[in-house]
Amino acid sequence: MGDTAGALLHHGRRLFARHGYEGTSVRAITAAAGANLGAITYHYGSKETLYHEVLTACFKPLLERLELAMDDRGAPPLARVEAGVRAIFAHQAANRDLAALMSRELAADRPAPEPIRRMMQGALARFSAAIAAGQADGTIVPGDPALMTVSIVAQPVYITLLRHRLRDVFGVDTADPETHRRVVDHAVRFIRRSLEPARRKA
Repeated sequence: MGDTAGALLHHGRRLFARHGYEGTSVRAITAAAGANLGAITYHYGSKETLYHEVLTACFKPLLERLELAMDDRGAPPLARVEAGVRAIFAHQAANRDLAALMSRELAADRPAPEPIRRMMQGALARFSAAIAAGQADGTIVPGDPALMTVSIVAQPVYITLLRHRLRDVFGVDTADPETHRRVVDHAVRFIRRSLEPARRKA
């Protein structure tokens, strides 16, 4: 698509993560990209299409990572859930603007854009399948797999979104690799303990 299209995608992603869709203007994106005001229309058709391309670039690789991590049907269900949680943490660590984009979309009072819908439906399908398998074999507590998925995914999203406050208020700097590893391990243990039946915890 050329350097200008790539620059629009790069700076659009940065600005959308910082200011949200409504708070980011075409003028701001083109100015940051060093392009003329009509560049978004020329390369993408509209600001909305550019935004969808940004979301796809962020969330399609996350869904692919989840597929790789969780599609081993020979693994125990709890292990598949754990692999999915670790995959989300790893993807967010490599894409620091992801949590901001996701949180803005989850809070938005409008229909979800198609890239977000695909990612959320894909994540729901994979976590729900692992949870349902664990419920069937008795290794995961009963409950609504969809709501349980929401609670599981909230851990890595919320922790990543709060990374600056965790550092400033609690002294937990997740930018440090060892601290990040400890935080991920803690979240995984927390999720596993919430999913395991009481008899397995004893």
